[in-house]
Amino acid sequence: MNAESRTQRRFSVSQAATLRTAGTPGASWNARIQDVSRGGMQLLIDNPVTGGPDVRVDWNSREIAGIIRYQRADEIGFRVGIELSSPWESLVDEVLAWQSEELRASNRDLERHAAILKDQADLLDLTYDTIVVTAMTGEILFWNSGAERMYGWTKAEAVGRKLRSLVQGNFPESLERARQELLDNGRWEGELEQRRKDGARIFVASRWALRRDSQGNPTGIMATNTDITRKKQAEQELVAYAAALESKNAELREALDLACEASTVKNRFLASVSHEFRTPLNGIIGFSELLQDGAVGPLNADQKECVADLLACSRHLLTLVNQILDVTAIEAGKITFRYEDVLLERVVPEAVASLRGMASAKRIKIAFDLDTGMGVVRADPVRIKQVLYNFVSNAIKFSAEESGIRIRVCPENGAFYRLEVQDKGMGIAPGEMGFLFAEFSQLGSSSKAQTGTGLGLAITKRIVEAQGGRVGAESVPGSGSRFYAILPCRPDGSSTETPR
Repeated sequence: MNAESRTQRRFSVSQAATLRTAGTPGASWNARIQDVSRGGMQLLIDNPVTGGPDVRVDWNSREIAGIIRYQRADEIGFRVGIELSSPWESLVDEVLAWQSEELRASNRDLERHAAILKDQADLLDLTYDTIVVTAMTGEILFWNSGAERMYGWTKAEAVGRKLRSLVQGNFPESLERARQELLDNGRWEGELEQRRKDGARIFVASRWALRRDSQGNPTGIMATNTDITRKKQAEQELVAYAAALESKNAELREALDLACEASTVKNRFLASVSHEFRTPLNGIIGFSELLQDGAVGPLNADQKECVADLLACSRHLLTLVNQILDVTAIEAGKITFRYEDVLLERVVPEAVASLRGMASAKRIKIAFDLDTGMGVVRADPVRIKQVLYNFVSNAIKFSAEESGIRIRVCPENGAFYRLEVQDKGMGIAPGEMGFLFAEFSQLGSSSKAQTGTGLGLAITKRIVEAQGGRVGAESVPGSGSRFYAILPCRPDGSSTETPR
Protein backbone atom coordinates (compact mmCIF):
# COMPACT_ATOMS: atom_id res chain seq x y z
CA MET A 1 0.00 0.00 0.00
CA ASN A 2 1.50 3.44 -1.04
CA ALA A 3 1.50 6.54 1.17
CA GLU A 4 -1.27 8.27 -0.77
CA SER A 5 -3.73 5.41 -0.46
CA ARG A 6 -2.98 5.13 3.23
CA THR A 7 -3.75 8.81 3.85
CA GLN A 8 -7.15 8.39 2.26
CA ARG A 9 -8.17 5.60 4.66
CA ARG A 10 -10.07 5.80 7.92
CA PHE A 11 -9.08 3.28 10.58
CA SER A 12 -11.52 2.18 13.29
CA VAL A 13 -9.53 1.77 16.49
CA SER A 14 -11.84 1.67 19.55
CA GLN A 15 -8.93 1.90 21.99
CA ALA A 16 -8.71 3.42 25.48
CA ALA A 17 -6.67 6.62 25.80
CA THR A 18 -6.10 9.59 28.15
CA LEU A 19 -6.69 13.25 27.04
CA ARG A 20 -4.86 16.21 28.63
CA THR A 21 -5.01 19.97 27.82
CA ALA A 22 -2.26 22.59 28.11
CA GLY A 23 -4.64 25.12 29.67
CA THR A 24 -5.59 22.88 32.63
CA PRO A 25 -2.39 21.39 34.10
CA GLY A 26 -2.97 18.14 35.94
CA ALA A 27 -6.47 17.62 34.51
CA SER A 28 -7.18 14.55 32.36
CA TRP A 29 -10.13 12.86 30.68
CA ASN A 30 -10.66 9.15 30.12
CA ALA A 31 -11.36 8.73 26.43
CA ARG A 32 -11.85 6.05 23.82
CA ILE A 33 -10.44 6.56 20.32
CA GLN A 34 -13.19 5.83 17.81
CA ASP A 35 -11.24 6.21 14.57
CA VAL A 36 -8.11 7.74 13.01
CA SER A 37 -8.12 9.39 9.57
CA ARG A 38 -5.95 11.67 7.43
CA GLY A 39 -7.51 14.73 9.05
CA GLY A 40 -6.91 13.61 12.61
CA MET A 41 -8.49 11.59 15.38
CA GLN A 42 -12.00 11.30 16.87
CA LEU A 43 -12.45 10.46 20.58
CA LEU A 44 -15.45 9.71 22.79
CA ILE A 45 -15.44 11.08 26.39
CA ASP A 46 -18.01 11.32 29.20
CA ASN A 47 -17.58 15.08 30.03
CA PRO A 48 -16.65 18.11 27.89
CA VAL A 49 -12.98 19.14 27.66
CA THR A 50 -11.92 22.48 29.15
CA GLY A 51 -8.65 24.47 29.18
CA GLY A 52 -7.86 25.42 25.58
CA PRO A 53 -7.40 23.79 22.21
CA ASP A 54 -3.88 22.38 22.60
CA VAL A 55 -4.09 18.74 23.79
CA ARG A 56 -2.02 15.61 24.25
CA VAL A 57 -3.39 12.08 23.77
CA ASP A 58 -1.67 9.25 25.64
CA TRP A 59 -2.38 6.07 23.66
CA ASN A 60 -0.64 2.72 23.38
CA SER A 61 2.47 3.99 25.28
CA ARG A 62 2.75 6.98 22.93
CA GLU A 63 2.05 10.69 23.37
CA ILE A 64 0.28 12.33 20.40
CA ALA A 65 -0.06 16.14 20.15
CA GLY A 66 -2.98 17.92 18.49
CA ILE A 67 -5.56 20.72 18.47
CA ILE A 68 -9.25 20.38 19.27
CA ARG A 69 -11.22 21.30 16.16
CA TYR A 70 -14.71 20.46 17.42
CA GLN A 71 -16.52 19.14 20.49
CA ARG A 72 -20.20 18.15 20.43
CA ALA A 73 -22.62 16.21 22.60
CA ASP A 74 -23.54 12.67 21.55
CA GLU A 75 -26.22 10.24 22.81
CA ILE A 76 -23.51 8.26 24.58
CA GLY A 77 -21.19 11.16 25.63
CA PHE A 78 -19.17 13.87 23.92
CA ARG A 79 -17.34 13.49 20.61
CA VAL A 80 -14.07 15.43 20.26
CA GLY A 81 -12.32 15.96 16.90
CA ILE A 82 -8.54 16.54 17.08
CA GLU A 83 -6.19 17.66 14.32
CA LEU A 84 -2.92 15.78 14.84
CA SER A 85 0.48 17.48 14.97
CA SER A 86 2.39 14.15 15.02
CA PRO A 87 3.64 12.58 11.76
CA TRP A 88 0.78 10.77 10.04
CA GLU A 89 2.80 8.00 8.46
CA SER A 90 4.20 6.69 11.73
CA LEU A 91 0.71 6.74 13.27
CA VAL A 92 -0.71 4.77 10.34
CA ASP A 93 2.04 2.19 10.66
CA GLU A 94 1.33 1.93 14.35
CA VAL A 95 -2.42 1.51 13.76
CA LEU A 96 -1.79 -1.16 11.16
CA ALA A 97 0.64 -2.97 13.46
CA TRP A 98 -1.87 -2.83 16.29
CA GLN A 99 -4.70 -4.11 14.06
CA SER A 100 -2.46 -6.91 12.81
CA GLU A 101 -1.68 -7.99 16.40
CA GLU A 102 -5.35 -7.77 17.34
CA LEU A 103 -6.19 -9.97 14.36
CA ARG A 104 -3.56 -12.52 15.30
CA ALA A 105 -4.81 -12.58 18.93
CA SER A 106 -8.38 -12.99 17.67
CA ASN A 107 -7.29 -15.85 15.41
CA ARG A 108 -5.53 -17.53 18.35
CA ASP A 109 -8.71 -17.23 20.41
CA LEU A 110 -10.76 -18.67 17.56
CA GLU A 111 -8.35 -21.59 17.17
CA ARG A 112 -8.45 -22.24 20.93
CA HIS A 113 -12.25 -22.17 20.96
CA ALA A 114 -12.35 -24.40 17.90
CA ALA A 115 -10.11 -26.95 19.65
CA ILE A 116 -12.35 -26.87 22.74
CA LEU A 117 -15.46 -27.34 20.61
CA LYS A 118 -13.80 -30.24 18.79
CA ASP A 119 -12.91 -31.92 22.10
CA GLN A 120 -16.48 -31.49 23.30
CA ALA A 121 -17.83 -32.90 20.06
CA ASP A 122 -15.46 -35.88 20.36
CA LEU A 123 -16.68 -36.53 23.91
CA LEU A 124 -20.31 -36.38 22.79
CA ASP A 125 -19.41 -38.77 20.00
CA LEU A 126 -17.82 -41.25 22.42
CA THR A 127 -20.80 -41.53 24.80
CA TYR A 128 -22.80 -44.76 24.47
CA ASP A 129 -26.14 -42.97 24.63
CA THR A 130 -27.65 -41.38 21.57
CA ILE A 131 -27.16 -37.61 21.26
CA VAL A 132 -29.03 -35.90 18.44
CA VAL A 133 -29.26 -32.16 17.78
CA THR A 134 -31.97 -30.85 15.49
CA ALA A 135 -33.11 -27.48 14.24
CA MET A 136 -36.52 -26.27 15.35
CA THR A 137 -37.87 -27.45 11.99
CA GLY A 138 -36.66 -31.01 12.73
CA GLU A 139 -33.56 -31.30 10.47
CA ILE A 140 -30.74 -33.30 12.07
CA LEU A 141 -27.64 -31.15 12.74
CA PHE A 142 -25.60 -33.55 14.91
CA TRP A 143 -25.69 -37.37 15.05
CA ASN A 144 -23.17 -39.08 17.34
CA SER A 145 -21.74 -42.61 17.25
CA GLY A 146 -24.25 -43.72 19.89
CA ALA A 147 -27.03 -42.81 17.46
CA GLU A 148 -25.32 -44.84 14.75
CA ARG A 149 -25.21 -47.88 17.05
CA MET A 150 -28.78 -47.48 18.28
CA TYR A 151 -30.54 -46.71 15.00
CA GLY A 152 -28.18 -48.14 12.36
CA TRP A 153 -28.06 -44.92 10.29
CA THR A 154 -24.60 -43.41 9.67
CA LYS A 155 -23.89 -39.72 10.26
CA ALA A 156 -23.72 -39.09 6.54
CA GLU A 157 -27.13 -40.72 6.07
CA ALA A 158 -28.77 -38.95 9.02
CA VAL A 159 -27.51 -35.34 9.03
CA GLY A 160 -29.85 -33.04 7.09
CA ARG A 161 -32.84 -35.40 7.22
CA LYS A 162 -35.96 -34.93 9.31
CA LEU A 163 -35.62 -36.86 12.57
CA ARG A 164 -39.33 -37.74 12.74
CA SER A 165 -39.33 -39.32 9.28
CA LEU A 166 -36.06 -41.17 9.99
CA VAL A 167 -37.03 -42.93 13.24
CA GLN A 168 -40.85 -42.65 13.03
CA GLY A 169 -41.30 -42.06 16.76
CA ASN A 170 -44.62 -42.76 18.46
CA PHE A 171 -45.36 -40.49 21.42
CA PRO A 172 -47.32 -41.49 24.52
CA GLU A 173 -48.96 -38.10 24.02
CA SER A 174 -49.18 -35.85 20.96
CA LEU A 175 -45.98 -34.39 19.49
CA GLU A 176 -47.54 -30.92 19.72
CA ARG A 177 -48.06 -31.31 23.46
CA ALA A 178 -44.46 -32.47 23.95
CA ARG A 179 -43.11 -29.51 21.95
CA GLN A 180 -45.26 -27.08 23.93
CA GLU A 181 -43.93 -28.48 27.21
CA LEU A 182 -40.40 -28.10 25.79
CA LEU A 183 -41.02 -24.45 24.89
CA ASP A 184 -42.64 -23.72 28.28
CA ASN A 185 -40.10 -25.47 30.52
CA GLY A 186 -36.99 -25.73 28.37
CA ARG A 187 -36.99 -29.54 28.65
CA TRP A 188 -39.15 -32.64 28.13
CA GLU A 189 -38.78 -36.26 29.21
CA GLY A 190 -40.68 -39.36 28.16
CA GLU A 191 -40.61 -42.83 26.65
CA LEU A 192 -40.91 -43.26 22.89
CA GLU A 193 -41.33 -46.16 20.51
CA GLN A 194 -39.06 -45.70 17.47
CA ARG A 195 -37.75 -47.60 14.45
CA ARG A 196 -34.24 -48.71 13.53
CA LYS A 197 -32.88 -48.72 10.00
CA ASP A 198 -33.55 -52.49 9.75
CA GLY A 199 -37.21 -51.91 10.67
CA ALA A 200 -36.97 -53.25 14.24
CA ARG A 201 -39.05 -51.38 16.81
CA ILE A 202 -37.25 -50.15 19.93
CA PHE A 203 -38.26 -48.33 23.11
CA VAL A 204 -36.16 -45.35 24.23
CA ALA A 205 -36.10 -43.07 27.27
CA SER A 206 -35.76 -39.62 25.69
CA ARG A 207 -34.68 -36.34 27.32
CA TRP A 208 -34.94 -33.09 25.34
CA ALA A 209 -33.25 -29.76 26.09
CA LEU A 210 -34.10 -26.53 24.26
CA ARG A 211 -31.29 -24.41 22.79
CA ARG A 212 -31.74 -20.61 22.66
CA ASP A 213 -29.76 -17.74 21.14
CA SER A 214 -28.53 -14.65 23.02
CA GLN A 215 -31.97 -13.01 22.63
CA GLY A 216 -33.71 -16.07 24.11
CA ASN A 217 -35.20 -17.29 20.83
CA PRO A 218 -35.33 -21.12 20.42
CA THR A 219 -32.81 -22.31 17.84
CA GLY A 220 -32.67 -26.09 18.25
CA ILE A 221 -33.29 -29.20 20.33
CA MET A 222 -30.73 -31.58 21.85
CA ALA A 223 -32.16 -35.06 22.51
CA THR A 224 -30.41 -37.71 24.63
CA ASN A 225 -31.89 -41.19 24.13
CA THR A 226 -31.29 -44.48 25.98
CA ASP A 227 -32.40 -47.85 24.63
CA ILE A 228 -34.81 -49.43 27.17
CA THR A 229 -36.22 -52.14 24.91
CA ARG A 230 -35.12 -55.01 27.17
CA LYS A 231 -36.47 -53.21 30.22
CA LYS A 232 -39.87 -52.72 28.55
CA GLN A 233 -39.94 -56.35 27.42
CA ALA A 234 -39.15 -57.46 30.98
CA GLU A 235 -41.94 -55.22 32.30
CA GLN A 236 -44.40 -56.70 29.80
CA GLU A 237 -43.32 -60.22 30.75
CA LEU A 238 -43.70 -59.30 34.42
CA VAL A 239 -47.22 -58.00 33.81
CA ALA A 240 -48.12 -61.20 31.95
CA TYR A 241 -46.55 -63.28 34.73
CA ALA A 242 -48.45 -61.32 37.38
CA ALA A 243 -51.71 -61.89 35.51
CA ALA A 244 -50.98 -65.62 35.22
CA LEU A 245 -50.00 -65.72 38.89
CA GLU A 246 -53.22 -63.98 39.90
CA SER A 247 -55.20 -66.47 37.84
CA LYS A 248 -53.33 -69.35 39.47
CA ASN A 249 -53.88 -67.82 42.90
CA ALA A 250 -57.58 -67.58 42.20
CA GLU A 251 -57.60 -71.26 41.27
CA LEU A 252 -55.64 -72.10 44.43
CA ARG A 253 -58.02 -70.04 46.58
CA GLU A 254 -60.95 -71.88 45.07
CA ALA A 255 -59.20 -75.22 45.65
CA LEU A 256 -58.34 -74.17 49.22
CA ASP A 257 -61.95 -73.23 49.90
CA LEU A 258 -63.03 -76.63 48.60
CA ALA A 259 -60.36 -78.34 50.68
CA CYS A 260 -61.40 -76.44 53.81
CA GLU A 261 -65.00 -77.35 53.18
CA ALA A 262 -64.03 -80.99 52.62
CA SER A 263 -61.89 -80.92 55.76
CA THR A 264 -64.81 -79.57 57.78
CA VAL A 265 -67.08 -82.30 56.43
CA LYS A 266 -64.34 -84.87 57.14
CA ASN A 267 -63.93 -83.67 60.72
CA ARG A 268 -67.65 -83.79 61.33
CA PHE A 269 -67.82 -87.27 59.84
CA LEU A 270 -64.81 -88.51 61.86
CA ALA A 271 -66.17 -87.02 65.05
CA SER A 272 -69.57 -88.59 64.48
CA VAL A 273 -68.20 -92.00 63.43
CA SER A 274 -65.59 -92.01 66.21
CA HIS A 275 -68.23 -91.40 68.83
CA GLU A 276 -70.33 -94.18 67.30
CA PHE A 277 -67.28 -96.50 67.27
CA ARG A 278 -66.33 -95.85 70.87
CA THR A 279 -69.56 -97.22 72.37
CA PRO A 280 -69.42 -100.70 70.77
CA LEU A 281 -65.64 -100.83 71.23
CA ASN A 282 -66.02 -100.32 74.96
CA GLY A 283 -68.53 -103.16 74.92
CA ILE A 284 -66.15 -105.43 72.97
CA ILE A 285 -63.30 -104.60 75.36
CA GLY A 286 -65.51 -105.22 78.41
CA PHE A 287 -66.76 -108.62 77.23
CA SER A 288 -63.23 -109.58 76.13
CA GLU A 289 -61.93 -108.81 79.60
CA LEU A 290 -64.74 -110.95 81.11
CA LEU A 291 -63.77 -113.84 78.85
CA GLN A 292 -60.08 -113.37 79.65
CA ASP A 293 -60.80 -113.37 83.41
CA GLY A 294 -62.95 -116.55 83.11
CA ALA A 295 -66.04 -114.82 84.48
CA VAL A 296 -68.29 -116.69 82.02
CA GLY A 297 -66.48 -120.00 82.10
CA PRO A 298 -63.02 -121.45 81.65
CA LEU A 299 -61.12 -121.06 78.32
CA ASN A 300 -58.55 -123.39 76.87
CA ALA A 301 -55.11 -122.12 75.83
CA ASP A 302 -56.05 -121.40 72.21
CA GLN A 303 -59.19 -119.57 73.26
CA LYS A 304 -57.24 -117.44 75.74
CA GLU A 305 -54.74 -116.53 73.04
CA CYS A 306 -57.54 -115.48 70.70
CA VAL A 307 -59.24 -113.43 73.39
CA ALA A 308 -55.90 -111.73 74.24
CA ASP A 309 -55.41 -110.81 70.57
CA LEU A 310 -58.99 -109.56 70.37
CA LEU A 311 -58.51 -107.44 73.48
CA ALA A 312 -55.22 -105.96 72.19
CA CYS A 313 -56.74 -105.08 68.80
CA SER A 314 -59.79 -103.52 70.45
CA ARG A 315 -57.68 -101.38 72.75
CA HIS A 316 -55.51 -100.30 69.82
CA LEU A 317 -58.62 -99.37 67.86
CA LEU A 318 -60.00 -97.44 70.85
CA THR A 319 -56.73 -95.51 71.10
CA LEU A 320 -57.00 -94.60 67.41
CA VAL A 321 -60.62 -93.47 67.86
CA ASN A 322 -59.69 -91.29 70.86
CA GLN A 323 -56.80 -89.72 68.96
CA ILE A 324 -59.02 -88.95 65.96
CA LEU A 325 -61.44 -87.24 68.33
CA ASP A 326 -58.54 -85.21 69.74
CA VAL A 327 -57.47 -84.14 66.23
CA THR A 328 -60.98 -83.10 65.21
CA ALA A 329 -61.45 -81.19 68.48
CA ILE A 330 -58.16 -79.32 67.97
CA GLU A 331 -58.97 -78.47 64.34
CA ALA A 332 -62.42 -77.24 65.36
CA GLY A 333 -60.84 -75.07 68.06
CA LYS A 334 -62.78 -76.91 70.77
CA ILE A 335 -59.80 -78.19 72.73
CA THR A 336 -59.84 -76.83 76.28
CA PHE A 337 -57.13 -76.41 78.88
CA ARG A 338 -57.73 -76.44 82.62
CA TYR A 339 -54.79 -74.55 84.04
CA GLU A 340 -53.71 -74.88 87.64
CA ASP A 341 -50.53 -74.54 89.67
CA VAL A 342 -48.44 -77.63 88.90
CA LEU A 343 -45.23 -78.91 90.46
CA LEU A 344 -43.46 -80.52 87.50
CA GLU A 345 -41.13 -82.72 89.55
CA ARG A 346 -44.26 -84.47 90.86
CA VAL A 347 -46.38 -84.57 87.68
CA VAL A 348 -43.69 -85.88 85.34
CA PRO A 349 -43.10 -89.22 87.13
CA GLU A 350 -46.87 -89.68 87.33
CA ALA A 351 -47.17 -89.19 83.58
CA VAL A 352 -44.89 -92.12 82.76
CA ALA A 353 -46.05 -94.46 85.52
CA SER A 354 -48.50 -96.18 83.17
CA LEU A 355 -45.67 -96.92 80.73
CA ARG A 356 -43.38 -98.75 83.13
CA GLY A 357 -44.90 -102.08 82.17
CA MET A 358 -44.23 -101.37 78.48
CA ALA A 359 -40.66 -100.37 79.32
CA SER A 360 -40.12 -103.40 81.58
CA ALA A 361 -41.15 -105.74 78.75
CA LYS A 362 -38.07 -104.50 76.81
CA ARG A 363 -35.96 -104.09 79.94
CA ILE A 364 -35.61 -100.35 79.26
CA LYS A 365 -34.64 -98.10 82.17
CA ILE A 366 -36.31 -94.69 82.49
CA ALA A 367 -34.24 -92.04 84.27
CA PHE A 368 -35.28 -88.54 85.34
CA ASP A 369 -33.32 -85.31 85.32
CA LEU A 370 -35.70 -82.85 87.03
CA ASP A 371 -34.59 -79.34 87.91
CA THR A 372 -35.90 -78.86 91.46
CA GLY A 373 -35.55 -75.11 91.00
CA MET A 374 -38.37 -75.04 88.46
CA GLY A 375 -40.96 -74.65 91.21
CA VAL A 376 -44.62 -74.23 90.34
CA VAL A 377 -45.81 -73.48 86.78
CA ARG A 378 -49.26 -72.67 85.47
CA ALA A 379 -50.27 -75.67 83.34
CA ASP A 380 -52.90 -78.26 82.48
CA PRO A 381 -51.55 -81.44 84.17
CA VAL A 382 -53.63 -83.72 81.93
CA ARG A 383 -52.12 -82.18 78.79
CA ILE A 384 -48.58 -82.35 80.24
CA LYS A 385 -49.08 -86.04 80.91
CA GLN A 386 -50.49 -86.50 77.39
CA VAL A 387 -47.41 -84.84 75.82
CA LEU A 388 -45.00 -86.90 77.91
CA TYR A 389 -46.98 -90.11 77.34
CA ASN A 390 -46.72 -89.65 73.55
CA PHE A 391 -43.00 -88.81 73.69
CA VAL A 392 -42.07 -91.65 76.06
CA SER A 393 -44.25 -94.30 74.39
CA ASN A 394 -42.71 -93.36 71.06
CA ALA A 395 -39.21 -93.63 72.58
CA ILE A 396 -39.97 -97.08 74.05
CA LYS A 397 -41.29 -98.36 70.71
CA PHE A 398 -38.16 -97.40 68.79
CA SER A 399 -35.53 -98.14 71.44
CA ALA A 400 -33.49 -101.32 71.51
CA GLU A 401 -33.99 -103.77 74.37
CA GLU A 402 -31.99 -103.19 77.54
CA SER A 403 -31.34 -99.55 76.56
CA GLY A 404 -32.29 -96.41 78.43
CA ILE A 405 -34.53 -93.33 78.21
CA ARG A 406 -33.86 -90.05 79.99
CA ILE A 407 -36.58 -87.48 80.77
CA ARG A 408 -35.36 -83.95 81.44
CA VAL A 409 -37.28 -80.92 82.71
CA CYS A 410 -35.58 -77.51 82.99
CA PRO A 411 -36.19 -73.74 82.58
CA GLU A 412 -35.96 -72.25 79.07
CA ASN A 413 -35.22 -68.52 78.62
CA GLY A 414 -36.88 -67.58 81.89
CA ALA A 415 -40.52 -67.44 80.77
CA PHE A 416 -40.67 -71.04 79.44
CA TYR A 417 -39.89 -74.57 80.53
CA ARG A 418 -38.61 -77.52 78.51
CA LEU A 419 -39.87 -81.14 78.51
CA GLU A 420 -37.30 -83.38 76.84
CA VAL A 421 -37.21 -87.15 76.18
CA GLN A 422 -33.99 -88.73 74.88
CA ASP A 423 -33.64 -92.34 73.75
CA LYS A 424 -30.84 -94.55 72.41
CA GLY A 425 -32.81 -96.10 69.62
CA MET A 426 -32.24 -96.47 65.90
CA GLY A 427 -32.51 -92.73 65.20
CA ILE A 428 -34.16 -90.98 62.27
CA ALA A 429 -32.75 -90.38 58.80
CA PRO A 430 -32.27 -86.67 57.89
CA GLY A 431 -34.68 -86.98 54.96
CA GLU A 432 -37.48 -88.13 57.27
CA MET A 433 -37.18 -85.43 59.94
CA GLY A 434 -39.71 -83.22 58.15
CA PHE A 435 -42.45 -85.86 58.46
CA LEU A 436 -42.12 -86.48 62.20
CA PHE A 437 -45.10 -84.43 63.35
CA ALA A 438 -47.33 -85.06 60.32
CA GLU A 439 -50.64 -86.86 60.80
CA PHE A 440 -50.71 -90.60 60.02
CA SER A 441 -46.96 -90.48 59.31
CA GLN A 442 -45.09 -93.79 59.56
CA LEU A 443 -41.38 -93.35 58.88
CA GLY A 444 -39.51 -95.93 56.86
CA SER A 445 -37.03 -96.62 59.64
CA SER A 446 -39.86 -97.71 61.92
CA SER A 447 -40.87 -100.79 59.95
CA LYS A 448 -39.37 -103.13 62.53
CA ALA A 449 -40.90 -101.32 65.48
CA GLN A 450 -44.32 -101.75 66.94
CA THR A 451 -47.16 -100.45 64.87
CA GLY A 452 -48.80 -97.17 65.84
CA THR A 453 -51.61 -94.89 64.76
CA GLY A 454 -49.32 -92.21 63.35
CA LEU A 455 -51.23 -89.54 65.27
CA GLY A 456 -49.42 -89.31 68.62
CA LEU A 457 -46.72 -86.83 67.62
CA ALA A 458 -49.13 -84.81 65.45
CA ILE A 459 -51.51 -84.44 68.42
CA THR A 460 -48.60 -83.52 70.69
CA LYS A 461 -47.53 -80.76 68.31
CA ARG A 462 -51.04 -79.29 68.13
CA ILE A 463 -51.55 -79.41 71.88
CA VAL A 464 -48.24 -77.64 72.55
CA GLU A 465 -48.78 -74.97 69.88
CA ALA A 466 -52.32 -74.33 71.14
CA GLN A 467 -50.73 -73.29 74.45
CA GLY A 468 -48.24 -70.92 72.79
CA GLY A 469 -45.33 -73.34 72.71
CA ARG A 470 -43.44 -75.34 70.12
CA VAL A 471 -42.07 -78.85 69.61
CA GLY A 472 -38.93 -80.15 67.94
CA ALA A 473 -36.65 -83.13 67.51
CA GLU A 474 -32.98 -83.89 67.01
CA SER A 475 -31.64 -87.25 65.88
CA VAL A 476 -28.47 -89.04 64.81
CA PRO A 477 -29.14 -92.29 62.89
CA GLY A 478 -27.90 -95.25 64.94
CA SER A 479 -27.39 -93.15 68.08
CA GLY A 480 -30.91 -92.19 69.17
CA SER A 481 -33.25 -89.20 69.16
CA ARG A 482 -34.24 -86.28 71.39
CA PHE A 483 -37.83 -84.95 71.33
CA TYR A 484 -38.75 -81.80 73.21
CA ALA A 485 -41.62 -79.42 73.92
CA ILE A 486 -41.14 -75.83 75.08
CA LEU A 487 -44.14 -74.39 76.94
CA PRO A 488 -44.80 -71.03 78.63
CA CYS A 489 -44.72 -70.97 82.42
CA ARG A 490 -47.78 -68.68 82.33
CA PRO A 491 -49.91 -69.63 79.28
CA ASP A 492 -52.75 -67.39 80.48
CA GLY A 493 -51.24 -64.35 78.70
CA SER A 494 -48.95 -63.01 81.41
CA SER A 495 -45.94 -63.93 79.28
CA THR A 496 -45.62 -62.11 75.97
CA GLU A 497 -42.36 -63.72 74.83
CA THR A 498 -42.08 -66.34 72.09
CA PRO A 499 -40.21 -69.63 72.58
CA ARG A 500 -37.05 -69.92 70.49
